[in-house]
Amino acid sequence: MALFMDAAFVGATTAALFATAVPRRRLGAIGICLTVVFLINAPLQIFGTADWTDAVGTVVFIGLLAWIFVLSIVLVVSLRRPAVAVPSAV
Repeated sequence: MALFMDAAFVGATTAALFATAVPRRRLGAIGICLTVVFLINAPLQIFGTADWTDAVGTVVFIGLLAWIFVLSIVLVVSLRRPAVAVPSAV
């Protein structure tokens, strides 16, 4: 059941990526694909009893870890950029 929660997290962060001032479309497209994979994998893990379903679950979990790692890097890079001064209207 935690995979549904992971799908909600990835979907929400993807929506936030598209709503930012500088949209990160490639990262957002990967997030959409990863959300779909989680939504397919969740019932597979609940009802699957074969060994290959465990292997698929492991690969999807590694995808989640990679997603979080990349988002962390994007956040750090965006926070380290200097603020742009807005000229005042005189």
